[in-house]
Amino acid sequence: MIQRNANFGDRTYFVLISFFILTLEVFILKFIYPYPSFLFDSYFYLNNAISNGGNCVWPPGYSWFIRICGLITHNDLFLLMMQYYAYGAGALYFYFTLQKFLSLSKFVKGFIYVLLFINPVHLYLTNFIASDILFLGLTFIWFAQLTRLLFKVDLNLLIAHTIIIILCLSVRNQAMLYPIFSIGSIIFFKTPIKQKLIGIPIIILAVFTYIQFISYQTEKAIGFRKYNITSGWQLANNMLLAYTLAPIKKEVNYPPGFKPLNNYVNKFPLTLKGKTKIFNTPMMAGIFILNYSFSPLAQYAVDHNPSDLHSMSPYKYIGIGKANVDDLYKSYAVYLIKNYPGIYLNYYLIPNICQFLCPNVECLNKYNVETNVINGEAKVWFGYLNDYIQYPNIKPEHAFNNFDILFFISGIIFILLVIFYYARKDLIKQDPAFSKVLPLIIFFLALNFAFMVLAAPVVLRYLLLNQFFFFTCAAIITQAICNRKNRNEPLN
Repeated sequence: MIQRNANFGDRTYFVLISFFILTLEVFILKFIYPYPSFLFDSYFYLNNAISNGGNCVWPPGYSWFIRICGLITHNDLFLLMMQYYAYGAGALYFYFTLQKFLSLSKFVKGFIYVLLFINPVHLYLTNFIASDILFLGLTFIWFAQLTRLLFKVDLNLLIAHTIIIILCLSVRNQAMLYPIFSIGSIIFFKTPIKQKLIGIPIIILAVFTYIQFISYQTEKAIGFRKYNITSGWQLANNMLLAYTLAPIKKEVNYPPGFKPLNNYVNKFPLTLKGKTKIFNTPMMAGIFILNYSFSPLAQYAVDHNPSDLHSMSPYKYIGIGKANVDDLYKSYAVYLIKNYPGIYLNYYLIPNICQFLCPNVECLNKYNVETNVINGEAKVWFGYLNDYIQYPNIKPEHAFNNFDILFFISGIIFILLVIFYYARKDLIKQDPAFSKVLPLIIFFLALNFAFMVLAAPVVLRYLLLNQFFFFTCAAIITQAICNRKNRNEPLN
């Protein structure tokens, strides 16, 4: 009992010190950047918070978070502080989980702690009015729970794990992987059948209920019963990126339902004169096709939406516009992929895989997308007096310019060390717990790779967990190698 209380006291002290560090970091951040950084997505989140779910373009979780913080104050510093604290709570839970189950040296513990709590990327990301840092914190909790379930399946933990899955789904669509991954992992865990028969249905039922709830909320807001009103847009974007760049003769005899849309698509290359810089990378091209007003998807959506929609809120109008054509875009994209698989492979998949290996830093090196102008939603919610913000005199964000190269190098080191680790059975025996966790990490990275390449923009801020795993696993495997050498035992 005395030892337990002592450990509890040490851990409480550790938590307080960690949150003090987080607080200090935020104040340093605000000294450099007096105002938050706003993205295109930021205004949808703020509009959803103001209207309580009026556009349904993005998952509602982050807007809910903004509204909850707004019950106390609309001060921007408070919101940023709360989302960094939420991240910190998830990171601490993950850190304690690794500490509990893995045999880590003091150096590796310190290295992981620095990655989690003194990481300039995570701190800088906190300044965005966006879901990224909150989602990263929730993901750390989700993976930590899964790690604990790997060693012992507990019904209470399974219920808590299900709740975290729903919270992750509410914040970002990328989390659709999480219930699939969790169910697949629980199936292969060495746990009693009874626990599996209870745990898996709980997750399935909860996810199904959540999807139905969001679909109902979407129908109530914009008149379309859909869970995700942008999935067809994303798929069409991916295929059109390949289809419009490929040197082929476009098919003439399309199914009648696709011909109007295809007329827009065939005119698309003509609109690119003077805009070729947009296609420097697949990511930039994808943003263009999805969002720019002169892209074929945007033009078709505007021309085929009822004219009376223009009188409503622009964000709700965009939501209805996207939902109105989403199913058509999905069917059109599937048709093109089936008929032009080689083009899809050569002009989208392979370039996107290359993009994944060295992801674009995107907005990380651009404060407020390099403008001092903000939209009305930010002015209304945060109570700003002007529609412009103070731009910082110094620009430390430019330090992120080469973080894509760092991601590539860390990924290569991770792959080489994992191969070496499995080639040396004596390393596996050093820490049996890590030998169980590592396949879980590899499985997650592989599934995330497939999702990002096939269905999401490949940008660095979406891959920070991957990079964390690269560094962490590399440090743990290096520790095992060093321990072997220190004992003067050959690596057999």
